[in-house]
Amino acid sequence: MDKTTAQKIVKAQSPRYIKLFHLNDWKVTFKYNWIGEEGDLTFGTCTTDPSYKHATIVINPELLEDEIELVKTLRHELIHVLHSSFDIYRDTVQKLVSSKEFDALDTVFHYACEDAVMFIENILDKELKLPLMKGKR
Repeated sequence: MDKTTAQKIVKAQSPRYIKLFHLNDWKVTFKYNWIGEEGDLTFGTCTTDPSYKHATIVINPELLEDEIELVKTLRHELIHVLHSSFDIYRDTVQKLVSSKEFDALDTVFHYACEDAVMFIENILDKELKLPLMKGKR
């Protein structure tokens, strides 16, 4: 997918999820570029600053095949904002333990965050049967 198409889709679909997830008081910035190293298949990333309610979502349009894949990625990254207050805990732990200990704890932290996001995605899809995209069933 090209960057311009991705930007148009995100502009059309993101307000729905921002409202649904009660993130209206957050400043969410979207960027579109390659993420990671060559061969990395990361569709998107999210970094947050919960103290200032700011999130930056980076989407890699080159890896996304269609609108559905992009909206799933967008929704996934916005769900990360919901548990961004845990980043404050993570940053505090990093200051208190050695780098080796932190690396181990951080692996568990990231696994737990991804697991929580997948649970929320399943609730939206399977329990609430919420249509993925605005205006489409």
